[in-house]
Amino acid sequence: MFRRKLIWEKSFGGSGSDVMYSINPTNDSGIIMAGKSPSSDGDVTENNGSSDFWIIKLDNLNNIEWEKSYGGSGNDVANSIMQTSDNGYIVAGYSNSSDGDKTVAYGGNDFWVLKLDANGDLEWEKNYGGTSSDGSRTIQVTTDGGYILAGGTFSDDGDVTSNNGSEDIWIIKLDSNGNL
Repeated sequence: MFRRKLIWEKSFGGSGSDVMYSINPTNDSGIIMAGKSPSSDGDVTENNGSSDFWIIKLDNLNNIEWEKSYGGSGNDVANSIMQTSDNGYIVAGYSNSSDGDKTVAYGGNDFWVLKLDANGDLEWEKNYGGTSSDGSRTIQVTTDGGYILAGGTFSDDGDVTSNNGSEDIWIIKLDSNGNL
């Protein structure tokens, strides 16, 4: 019988349903992860509402170096995280909050993007969308230092120039400061 050899394993979270949707290696041989958490105990030190963007940075020994929660009173879910050239991080997902760390809301869910420094502290946050539901699924750093996001939209107003019916694929390109 073939047995797989487990290299290492760890569990992180609190008493709620904590989930990670994105994981990537970092330049310092660590790991960065992004997802959601409704918890405010265990490994989760803060919660702002229903669920928050939850970011965990592991060191090169796979121990928590830092963890941060970002969000408001609604449902905030981080779907994608990448390290940036300044050793910070760009995070994308969706949010229906209109308070807390999110300064503007268009309605329904919005694409929500956070730029974090190397310690996970918020440098800036931006949201994009229309009055219906919009959700970013992935973000990538582009060669010009900006970002490209892909997800879905039901909107046909606000930042969304058109909709072909029901949910459409929505791709947006940002500069390095998060401007559309």
